[in-house]
Amino acid sequence: MGIIPEYQIAQIKESVDLVELINGFVQLKRKGRSFFGKCPFHEEADASFAVFSASQHYKCFGCGKSGDAFNFLMEIQGIDFPTAVKSLADRVGIIIEEQKSTSIQKQNKSKKQRIYQALTSAMEFYHDILRKNPSARSARKYLNNRGFTKETLLEYKIGYALNSWDSLLKFLSKDYSLDELEQASLITKTRNQGHVDYFKNRIMFPFLDSFGKVIGFGGRTLDANNNVKYLNTKTTWFFEKQKTLYLLNQAREKIRKKDEAIIVEGYTDALMAHQEGLKNSVATAGTALTRNHALLLKRLSEKAILCFDSDKSGIESAINAGLLLLNADLRVKTVLLSKNTDPAEFFLNNPDEAKNAFQNPISLFEFTINYLLHEKELCDPYDKSKILKELAPLFRAAPDAITSKAYIHAASEKLQIPFEAAVEAVSYFEKKHFMPKISPFPTEEIEFKIASCLLRKPWCRNELALNLESQQFNNPEIQLLFSYFQQQDNPKNDLLVSEQRLAKTPSLYDSQYTENLPAELIKFAKKQKKIPDESKIYALISKLQRTHAPDLPVNCLANRLQIHYVEQQLLQIENKIDTAHCRRDPQQLEQLMHKYHENIQKLKSLRRDSLK
Repeated sequence: MGIIPEYQIAQIKESVDLVELINGFVQLKRKGRSFFGKCPFHEEADASFAVFSASQHYKCFGCGKSGDAFNFLMEIQGIDFPTAVKSLADRVGIIIEEQKSTSIQKQNKSKKQRIYQALTSAMEFYHDILRKNPSARSARKYLNNRGFTKETLLEYKIGYALNSWDSLLKFLSKDYSLDELEQASLITKTRNQGHVDYFKNRIMFPFLDSFGKVIGFGGRTLDANNNVKYLNTKTTWFFEKQKTLYLLNQAREKIRKKDEAIIVEGYTDALMAHQEGLKNSVATAGTALTRNHALLLKRLSEKAILCFDSDKSGIESAINAGLLLLNADLRVKTVLLSKNTDPAEFFLNNPDEAKNAFQNPISLFEFTINYLLHEKELCDPYDKSKILKELAPLFRAAPDAITSKAYIHAASEKLQIPFEAAVEAVSYFEKKHFMPKISPFPTEEIEFKIASCLLRKPWCRNELALNLESQQFNNPEIQLLFSYFQQQDNPKNDLLVSEQRLAKTPSLYDSQYTENLPAELIKFAKKQKKIPDESKIYALISKLQRTHAPDLPVNCLANRLQIHYVEQQLLQIENKIDTAHCRRDPQQLEQLMHKYHENIQKLKSLRRDSLK
């Protein structure tokens, strides 16, 4: 992309309706002349994110993030300024008259744009194969037997990857390099055959981002002997299945209008739901529902209906997904299918029953207790206690105390036990649940993500420096990096960062800054009278150069590291308590028990914060 004229940037900014733009990501409600919703940049219970239509600006009074349409798009999509300008120009129908690029700018033409184009070409190639190629006869027959119409296949660009190792490779290699195709996860390198197609003999379901760009594929095998039934695009900087929902782009507007999302397990389930008119349906990308998925949906609606397979695995997956959604403050209902049926079959074979089921879904509590009662006998007190224990997470996740008590009362009646006994049992389970469980999980991944934020997101350094301490890091090089920025930035308690300071604060994208940073860190370590491992410092910065900053909010990363640190402190105190017992030192024992109690309270508080 060349240089975009200033007058066109201003023209684009004036043409964009910020309320309409943000409403595609966040459910906004008018309050006076402004609009409010839950902030898409951090987790919150109250709607503190404001959009001012008069000034065309937004501001979150919780995390402090603010800006215009360009800032919003850059932050929400993780894109740079020129890409944000181009996206908004396309949105409002303005053709950018780019000024002549320099030779360096031409050489550095966006790789992202090239990869998006390759993915789009691949989608069209797969789609044309399905429609016209004689070798796709088995794929067309499979889709026809599943009840999909030609119109649906055309609208959602369903395709077929031939039973060949190089059909896509031959088609795209004329326009794209092997490196670009590999980065797009369209081809892969093998030991014996070199580069081959990544997808082979599979029905292809394209994934689109919020701008309608192709970001990846899900492939369903037609080979009965292939153990990998579903294959997704590899994790790349533009596709992560833990953060991607199939058909979310197509369903976004309907979810907002209906104020309700339908969540199913498979691609064919979601596609059939759309064909039958339930266009607010989405599916996970071959993975269990995650908190990231919940947050994506919560921006559009606070209501969700789950419809998973009716076998044991599907029902238990639905219960787990429901609990996750409840803990993200969504209201959850479920649809119960006929035995051994998946949602696609349910829509196809029983359209009237399906329509009625989705108009009258049952609560997650009713769905769960019916399943547990079906699985266990009621004559044994142990089984009754076990059912209550399995229901305890639902009682905890209830939106308020009244609903929780109503659930316990309904459970006590179904289990034929006194209400007071049920309350007492649940209280006992609660106490056990909140006893801290010390988990010795490593923090390398969390620490590396924090390091990535320190370098790639300069505006986050202040918050990290205020919430963390250097001794909480196990990795010596990351600990050094954190101390360096903590001392350099000298954070203040107000967490406010001026625009002037941000403008002067370098990030990893500044090549000269990146080249000098390892030497600066080594110099800093020596000033601190530490002996740095220079090779490891260079290796860390080099690795961070090749890694994109995580989408997870920095306060979540800081919270995870703090939890691990407090857990380790508790383990150390426990060992000291054992030693004090052996030495029969009551004074030290009292001090240690006091310290242990303080850390227990701190851990509980941190864990509660992690659920917000």
